[in-house]
Amino acid sequence: MPSTNPTRSATPQGAFDWPLNPISSSIRRRHTTVYALPPEILSMVFICCLPCLNSTSHHRNDAPLVFLSVSHMWRACAISTPQLWGALNITQGCEPSRRRIDEWLARAKASPLSLRLSYREDSPALHVLATVLRRNNLKRIEALSICLPFHNYSSIADHINGEIPLLSTLTLEVSEKSGVGTISHTTLDFSQAPNLREVTITVPENVTARMLASSSVRMPWAQLTHLTVEENALCPDNAASILSQCINLVVCALEIGGHLGREDEAALMDFPVTVLRALHTLNIVDNGLGSSNRLSPLLRRLTLPALKSLEIEAPGMLYGRGFGRDLLNLQARSRFALESMELLFVCFKMEQLETFLHRTPSLRALRLEARSHHCDYSRVLIGIRYIPSSAQNVLPRLQKLFVTSNSPDDGAAKQGVVDSIASRWWPNGQHPDNHVQQNLSRLEQVFVQWRDRSFVIYKNISRRLLDPNDDSPPTYIVD
Repeated sequence: MPSTNPTRSATPQGAFDWPLNPISSSIRRRHTTVYALPPEILSMVFICCLPCLNSTSHHRNDAPLVFLSVSHMWRACAISTPQLWGALNITQGCEPSRRRIDEWLARAKASPLSLRLSYREDSPALHVLATVLRRNNLKRIEALSICLPFHNYSSIADHINGEIPLLSTLTLEVSEKSGVGTISHTTLDFSQAPNLREVTITVPENVTARMLASSSVRMPWAQLTHLTVEENALCPDNAASILSQCINLVVCALEIGGHLGREDEAALMDFPVTVLRALHTLNIVDNGLGSSNRLSPLLRRLTLPALKSLEIEAPGMLYGRGFGRDLLNLQARSRFALESMELLFVCFKMEQLETFLHRTPSLRALRLEARSHHCDYSRVLIGIRYIPSSAQNVLPRLQKLFVTSNSPDDGAAKQGVVDSIASRWWPNGQHPDNHVQQNLSRLEQVFVQWRDRSFVIYKNISRRLLDPNDDSPPTYIVD
């Protein structure tokens, strides 16, 4: 009797698999398309998938290690792409073994290395740093970032004692959990780094020792273009000698610690005359307390002919006696064409500020913020209204103006500022002078803020001035 089971007798084997065939074919086509990419194109795709240095991971599910587990082809392509292995990020608790570090760096071949070593606390795994900073690896390092407890810097000092020909960017940071420490008997020597240009050094304020104490760090200061010294890293008796050697600085950011002793104050007063001809941007933060002006020694002895951007912040300064005079003298001595200036918590007499603005017609952006009620910068907006010469010389090119006052808003002050600004760009406003209307033709944004969070914002003022037939009242926001 013939079989009645069509599945086994009348149908060829595999015929019931037809619903899966389109899916399988689609997978095969995609698989074939990826595999058809030339290795150099696939390598570029891999490189674009890499995270930044600070996020470089050693987890097998993250790039670049994830490429090794997809297929034999991807693994071979990833291993043969040195750019995938040039960044190495070692953080506490995620230390790879020495074998994996050697494998990682070997895959980078001759590519420059970017290393980030971060240990916030003491760890028995600090020996991996010695593996990374061996002599043959040291010559390949292009960017180096180190964060360690203060006393652990001595463990790497012996490894940084040779030539580092490719090093261009260096970051040294002391962990906040360092406590009391010193490296006075240890020298970090980066003097044999002919391409070093950018240096950042940070020591938290709660750490008593300073990184830039005498003979603690050796740098090729004369070739640096970017220098950032944050919090408690700068020793005042070394500040003068360091800045006097940084003759090619383009960007400089200095932070003076808040607990300087009498000897430190005296060292600042002995600051020598220094000319920085290439300095373009200068940021100074003084964390000192009281009414003493510790910025004066710096301002009195610096000459900055190429300065374009100046930012000074003194959160603990109450009055800042003599600051305005020192800044005016700096401007007269340097004759710079300043384009941007921010004065945060620094008191400036109104007449001195008017004089400075009058002498700086190149200014495009101005930010003034006062903490003390003795210095109400909101008045400068009203004051300029009654000084046509200052308005003529300053406002034509000013594009952004930010003013924050600590004085309470009594209503009259706010209305005075509103009326003062409105009269300049409202053709039929309170001010009859035509030249005042033109003076604000470039002003794009004005921001005024009081202690009670009230504010006035003007945006796109120039758009209104382009239409002389628009005599509608000004649009502003007052909360």
